[in-house]
Amino acid sequence: MSDRVLLEQLKLFFRPSFLARYGPFAAILGLGIVHWDSAPIWVLPVAVVMHGAATALLEYQRVQFWREEPRWDGAKWMGVTLFQAAIAGLTWAASTVLWFAPGDAVRQTFLCLILLGLISASMVVRASVPKAFFVHMAITILPAVFLMLLEGSIASIVTGVLALIYMLFAANWTKQINRDISDLIQLRIQNHDLIESLKDSAAGAIAARAAAENAREAAESGARAKSEFLATISHEIRTPLNGILGMADILKEAALAPNQREAVEQIQESGTALCVILDDILDLSKMEAGRLRIEKREIAIRQVVQGVMRILQTRAWEKRLTFTATIDPRVPEIVMADAGRLRQVLLNLAGNAIKFTDSGHVTIKVEPLGEAHPPRHLLFSITDTGIGIPGDLQPLLFQPFTQLDSSYARRFSGAGLGLAICRRLVSMMGGDIGVESEVGSGSTFWFTLPDCAQAIHPARSPQMATSSEELLAIKKSARALRVLIAEDDPVGQRVLSTILSSAGHQVSIASHGMEAMSLAGTGGFDVIFMDIEMPRLSGAEVIQMIRALPSRSRHVAIIGISGHPQDHLSSLGIDQAVDGFVQKPVTPHAVLEALASAIEADDDQEEAEDDSPPVIDTAALSDLQERLGQDTVVAVFSSYLTTLNDIISRLDSAVEREDVASAGGAAQDLASASADLGLAALSMVSRTLAHYAREPRSAQDVTAAVGEIKVQADLARSALLRLYPNIAAAA
Repeated sequence: MSDRVLLEQLKLFFRPSFLARYGPFAAILGLGIVHWDSAPIWVLPVAVVMHGAATALLEYQRVQFWREEPRWDGAKWMGVTLFQAAIAGLTWAASTVLWFAPGDAVRQTFLCLILLGLISASMVVRASVPKAFFVHMAITILPAVFLMLLEGSIASIVTGVLALIYMLFAANWTKQINRDISDLIQLRIQNHDLIESLKDSAAGAIAARAAAENAREAAESGARAKSEFLATISHEIRTPLNGILGMADILKEAALAPNQREAVEQIQESGTALCVILDDILDLSKMEAGRLRIEKREIAIRQVVQGVMRILQTRAWEKRLTFTATIDPRVPEIVMADAGRLRQVLLNLAGNAIKFTDSGHVTIKVEPLGEAHPPRHLLFSITDTGIGIPGDLQPLLFQPFTQLDSSYARRFSGAGLGLAICRRLVSMMGGDIGVESEVGSGSTFWFTLPDCAQAIHPARSPQMATSSEELLAIKKSARALRVLIAEDDPVGQRVLSTILSSAGHQVSIASHGMEAMSLAGTGGFDVIFMDIEMPRLSGAEVIQMIRALPSRSRHVAIIGISGHPQDHLSSLGIDQAVDGFVQKPVTPHAVLEALASAIEADDDQEEAEDDSPPVIDTAALSDLQERLGQDTVVAVFSSYLTTLNDIISRLDSAVEREDVASAGGAAQDLASASADLGLAALSMVSRTLAHYAREPRSAQDVTAAVGEIKVQADLARSALLRLYPNIAAAA
């Protein structure tokens, strides 16, 4: 390595870093909150003093480094980097000993999560000097691993081993990043020398232009390599993150103390935030490399907006916000646009509106732009009653890696990429984007979609409800399915198996591609969840082989799973061979929604052949929610489920006494209550039993009718609890 490259690496190492200065204090604060009721009161001040002293020392050495310019001694300052790394690692080793909670798996896991997060951040800060990173990582992590192994429990041992495995991956990633940094520095030095050469010699102009072209190609190659590297890193991070968030979902369903539940929720929030940052970085990288394309197709505006509402509705309910959407009747039902990118912009803007609004409402509005009839240009606006944005900060909103002032940044985390990506996406679609805001009065973000409208049908309704599609998805996935999970990661297997088993489906597991192919060939499954990257035989190859089978198994629905985005399926040539896709880390909502969509065609055919009423009348329930509101509906259904249990007990008692009249009376009460709430199937079977009470029927007929009522009652109860999880809390 040349001295010039070494010095450039040292410059990167010693450049001012907000993350290096203040990140540890944020981590200390988090540890202090989580261990507030378990650690001695002096632990937090001691930790703050230790890290403050270490930070002051590191800042002093940073200042000294820049004062020596241009008389740098590379060997001397390389030693200083190792000293700095050791000091920083020792402070965290001491903090680990102070905050390690024997016997408390949740706090131990949170401590490890903090340490691994610090190592990930250190990778960014110290990647230019790998030895310094290795020293810092070893001193920081190994004491925690040692304590975990001494703890002796299975969870602690597994956590310690996983931390060691993560260290190996982190070391490998750091080496790769350092190689890229060295190559880029070398390229920059070469370009600098080339420019100086051009200044010194006009005679070498032709050769210099050729060299510059080569440098440009090298830079483009580097950009492509960067994009591929980011995509690979994203996939590798998403795989363990899938296990972390999936296990957190499972753990959250257990009986936890309030502080434990809060810690699990913090894990979920942090993991979700990391996913958003990964997606934003990948999108920005694609834009910079010119690889992101806008694909205009016929789309239903109402469905796109309603899908955004469905995704964000729960977050709005949690904050007690009124979340609505209005589509002007003049807007055509079908327009030409890129549904995925339009949805991405709406999700980002509406999600920000909900995040920055503590009370009031958030409204999505779609209306024509201009007086043309039929309209060709559309205006989308997202209005909230949130905190507002000062006028002097509004021009900064759409710049990449830009947040508002520190008061906003402390309250709402993020990488500052979302709005910048929205601006670029809207620009690629030919539109404009802007904001109108006043501090304390809320904000309106708007963007235009030009040359998109096609006058085919007017919008169905100016005011939209948001629960019908959710109810429809529940109805479509209500029947038990035979599901094959093809996934090589044991944690991923458990996450998917738990989600699907909890929904009432029969689950089988295949741990590699060959096993998946063998099981799929039997034709005994309705749906296959296929991990695209598997050992021995990749998921993509298995999918192609299944589709080539001559037996009925080729008709099985296949849902792809990958840490890569969905467009990765196109590069593998299997985008038309799958019936759905879920990106890691998976969520119960995404898995069940993909499952419902994959079996939609078969269910529609069955519904056409079966005239029996649905478990839930979606139109009736949507109307009920619109008239009463979310909170009232939850309270009504909580009371209804209590009544349902009482009536089932009355029916059982009547069957034991062979009292047909009492059974008929209870069934009539249940039929009336169920019909009023849109539970059509339960109401129908209850009316059948009520009719038996007026005609001579055998005890066997009554027993069979009560059994059918119980089946429909279980289906209705399951559907309601999945649609309104807060029912249990309200009850």
